[in-house]
Parts: sequence; C-alpha cells; structure tokens
Amino acid sequence: MVALNQELAQQFQQRFQRATVALGHQGSDTAFQALQAGDLDLVALGRPLTNAEKDVGLAAATISREKIAIIVGPDNPFQGSLTFRQFAQIFRGEIRNWSQLGGKDRPLRFIDRPVTSDIRQALGDYDIFKEKPFETGATAATVATDSTAAVVRELGSDGIGYALASQVLNQATVRVVPMHGTLPDDERYPYSQPRNYVYLEEPSPAAQAFLGIATDADGQTAIAEAEQIEAAIVAAAAVLPGDLAISPDGQLHVQGTETGQLIWLDASGIPTDRTIDAHEGPVTGLVFSPDGQVLISSGADGRLRRWNRQGAPLGSPITAAARASHCLGHESGRSHCH
Repeated sequence: MVALNQELAQQFQQRFQRATVALGHQGSDTAFQALQAGDLDLVALGRPLTNAEKDVGLAAATISREKIAIIVGPDNPFQGSLTFRQFAQIFRGEIRNWSQLGGKDRPLRFIDRPVTSDIRQALGDYDIFKEKPFETGATAATVATDSTAAVVRELGSDGIGYALASQVLNQATVRVVPMHGTLPDDERYPYSQPRNYVYLEEPSPAAQAFLGIATDADGQTAIAEAEQIEAAIVAAAAVLPGDLAISPDGQLHVQGTETGQLIWLDASGIPTDRTIDAHEGPVTGLVFSPDGQVLISSGADGRLRRWNRQGAPLGSPITAAARASHCLGHESGRSHCH
C-alpha cells in the first residue's frame, strides 16, 4: 500500500495545507503498539484484523478490496484453471507435480511470501485454508522480502505464486492463472484482500478527515493511480536492471546513467537538452506506466521515483519496503499515521 498511502497523503495535504506528511515504514505489530500508545491515528493494513487485535480495541475502516492473483511465469506450459482446493493443496505441498493438475509431468515449486505478509495472511482467512494448519510443505521456497517483483523473479517455468492482481495483470513478465475459470478482473473471482485503515476505538478528527478523502471520488482516483504506479514498479523491478525506457507510443526514450542521471531522448534516440539528477549512484531500472504518462525510475540508492513525460518529479521518492506507514503531523502536533 506504499503508493496508495502516498497518493492519499498528497490529497490530504492539498486540502489541509497546514499539514505536513512524513513517510515511514514499520511492521504492523510495531505500528499497532504506537497506535495504542496514542502516537499514531491510523495504520494501513492489507488484511483483516485478528480477533486478538479486535479485543484490544482496534477497529478497521475498509476503503476498497484488492483481488489476489495466482501467477506463473510466462514460459510455464500449464494452461489450465485451478480450484479453491487445488490451490490450498499447492500451498500445503500436497500437490508436488504439475501432472496432478493436468499439466506435464514435472516438479512444481511454490513461491511463498514471508509469514508476515498481509497478502499471505489474507489468504489464511479463507475457510479452505483453515481445514488444516496454515503451513507450506517441501515444495515451498520463500522470498526474502514481501515483494511481488521478488516472487515474479523466482517463478521460472515451474513455479507458482500469488500477488495483488493490479500489480500483475497484463504484465509481460508474468501470467495469471484462472481460478474456477475466472480471472481477477471478473467480479466472480474468489480471492481478495481488504485495504484497511486501522484506528483505536474511535477515529480521531484527523483520521476521520483522512478516511473521508480515502472514500470520496478523489480518493478512488488516487487508488486507481496508485495501482498503475505499483504495476509499473513491479514491471521495472521484475526484470534485470536496465538503463533505457521507451514510452508505449514510441515517441519518448529515457536513458539512465551510472551517475544517477536521466537523459531524455527523442523518438530517433537523439539526446535532447533535458537531463535531470534522479538518484545517488547508478540508475538500476526504468519503466513507463501503461498509459505512458508516468516514468518510474529505480536507483542503487534504494529509491523509486516518479516523473511526468517532461521530467518533472511526481510526489516524494519511495523507499522500497514490505510495509509502510505514513505519519501526518498537523498544527496540533499530533501524528496521523497510515
């Protein structure tokens, strides 16, 4: 929810110009402790609250839901559809060969996320996963960070994993597997997770204002824009680092350098007079959003940055992290975090 939080924080600042926003990253346990201590007003969470969390007074406002896609690599020969039970069996390591799913006789690898992953925990809330211990088997390989790009890189031609649908639909580096004959853009598709903002007992006035923005028309636009940004980030990070991006219409080329600069080129590949300092150290990846209006750059400095077609920065740099909380301090000095 990093990009979404940033987009909504910008919307908040535009309406409440005396407010300032500082971005930070922390796990949900640490964030909930700060919430209970009164240091935060909101915490972003991509899974349902547990009963134990509800028992201490935590409550969640759901602003939308996001489908969870089952994914394989583009070179995986499996072309079938899965059922609820089959995917649960894959998760638990009970299905170990693609032939058990009607595919070729070859070993199956399950690419899992860390146990702290919100997406993983959201899956565990479904009844089919509650029939047995929510544990993977011998076929599982767990990526080190809760990153869709990391999962995509590990798929190969024999792996299967899961990701937020908006990050992987229509991507060249990954293919989405149907569930019960449906894809995540079908309302009948089964798996999803909530986009929650958690507060303690009753939301503060600042939290109420933020939630109002998150659920109005501007907030829903921010959600759509954040999904495009996150998909572009996955596309940039899931492939080997590159130093050249070409816009979908072919009219704009941007080249990254070893010294952290971005150089704008025309459609013929000839450098223009536009060069900007983007990163500290080499540029490691560049990709345009599907509509060609936003360029995403990644650098060896660990930052992701967004630019418009003219080279103007969009928003603040994003530091890659598995989880994120945004802290907003307003004139009273209180922090508002999400």
